[in-house]
Amino acid sequence: MTTAVRGFLTKLSQEYQEALRKHLTQSPQAGLEPAQNLGRQAGSLELETLELVRIHERTLLKLVLPSASPAARSAMVRRAGTFFAGFIAPIEEHHRTARETNMDRITDVLPEDHQIVTPR
Repeated sequence: MTTAVRGFLTKLSQEYQEALRKHLTQSPQAGLEPAQNLGRQAGSLELETLELVRIHERTLLKLVLPSASPAARSAMVRRAGTFFAGFIAPIEEHHRTARETNMDRITDVLPEDHQIVTPR
């Protein structure tokens, strides 16, 4: 991992922590735009979902677990999960598009009498 990527990950982690902290203090109907914007930043550097999971896990441990009651902790973890889903949505969309593009390329080069069975 290059120094530039490490620096970006550090900055992204800090921004994610701040955005999640704000999200957890807002009403449950708060939007996911900040999470999605951070996800797009991560996608621009082609980070993998696992790296985003690590950022989320570290942030969750810092923000939620140390001081909350069990009931509050449970509610915060659920809300943080929703926020994380918004964070990885741009990455997952990119992966889905790449898979579809690859499938189109495969079908373009196969003879017409071949069929591809795709999972549903």
